[in-house]
Amino acid sequence: AGARRSDEARLQLMRKYGYSTRGKRVEPLSSGTVAVPIMDDGRVLATMGMGYFRSAVAEERIAQHYVPIMQESAAHIVEQVRLLRRGEGSRQVA
Repeated sequence: AGARRSDEARLQLMRKYGYSTRGKRVEPLSSGTVAVPIMDDGRVLATMGMGYFRSAVAEERIAQHYVPIMQESAAHIVEQVRLLRRGEGSRQVA
């Protein structure tokens, strides 16, 4: 029951902030991971993640600088998915 509450708490934080991180006590301890959902109409289509070395960049820097870039990229992917569904999208990677 405790693990389920912990998972639900992480989901609430992810929904609030729009991203999630790997726990600091999960191996390997020398690195971290951040992920953003790629969502369309309330459905998760995929996630985009980035791993980093904790000795090279602070988690605060990840949250302030890289997460917004990842969220912008996720939004662009959703736009492209919508265009492809309508038959209007480019099949080329820009």
